[in-house]
Amino acid sequence: MYFWAAPDGSTDVAAAPDAAVDAVAASGVGVPAVPQGVDCVPADVADPSGALPAGVSDAEADGWLAAPDVETGSGFCAMASARGTVRSLKQYRHLIASSWISSAQYGHFFTAILQLLAVSEGLSLPSRATAVACASMSDRIAVLVSGSGTNLQALMDDPAIRPYLALVLSDRPGIRALDRADSAGIPTVVLEPGAFPDRETFDQAVLDLFQDRAIGVLVSAGYLRVLGKRVLDVYEGRWLNVHPALLPSFPGMRGVRDALAYGVRVTGVTVHLVDEGTDTGPIVLQEALEVRPDDDWDSLEPRIHAVEHRLLPRAVRALLDGRIEIDGRHVRIEEEP
Repeated sequence: MYFWAAPDGSTDVAAAPDAAVDAVAASGVGVPAVPQGVDCVPADVADPSGALPAGVSDAEADGWLAAPDVETGSGFCAMASARGTVRSLKQYRHLIASSWISSAQYGHFFTAILQLLAVSEGLSLPSRATAVACASMSDRIAVLVSGSGTNLQALMDDPAIRPYLALVLSDRPGIRALDRADSAGIPTVVLEPGAFPDRETFDQAVLDLFQDRAIGVLVSAGYLRVLGKRVLDVYEGRWLNVHPALLPSFPGMRGVRDALAYGVRVTGVTVHLVDEGTDTGPIVLQEALEVRPDDDWDSLEPRIHAVEHRLLPRAVRALLDGRIEIDGRHVRIEEEP
């Protein structure tokens, strides 16, 4: 059985017309025949007090309700199958991570289905307000790069992150990071600031790109540009940066060199959320690293990179899983299951 969810975020659902479901793959994901932004069918056929939807077994219902990882979005129709291989919201997220449907599109559908199943089983679910606070954007990731892309490679090598990598943005052409992305089949775009009349126009072009590609998470991995407030206003709390020093010490683009020049005995790596300052956002993860008496750039930088390649994927996984809690400048991460 196939459903459309109401675009206003209500819990009403309705069976989709037969003509629309012909395009649905056997797995129930990917409905290219349904245009985005259309009004959904008014819901008047679902009976919350009745039996489970056709094709949904008790075991499947239990799987959905055991971990109600409810995602919501706005402005789109979501369409999916209530039968087949999907047993949980987490599994469904992974199934569609590389498809054209974003969490903003499928969120309403599962919110509605969960509500119906909960009513039929006499269970309760979080309110809509609580669900919106959990996640309101797509999990599609854009990685921002300016150099060789070793941190990008670490993200591509992580099987939990790779399906969500949807875009690599560079501020310069011909860099190794773009080659890495091309080899992995990840779309790339180069936007050079010099091609725009001012910073505001450049920032708007970057934001337009992200929104056109339904990007919901940003990861700055050696990106040597500071994007403005109009980008931050959209992605605040969903934007990570990795820095090669123990912030707040040695911010900026010369973290390794500045630590060596200052003569510190300990340096390290910081992953933080991006805010309006330069490397000033709330700290998500840090790891210290000894600076040896005979260290120079050539010996210290590879050890810094090794720490970055551990910490950045760990932070990205936590963000994707909704395990990051922010309270002012304090960030708490729930441990991975």
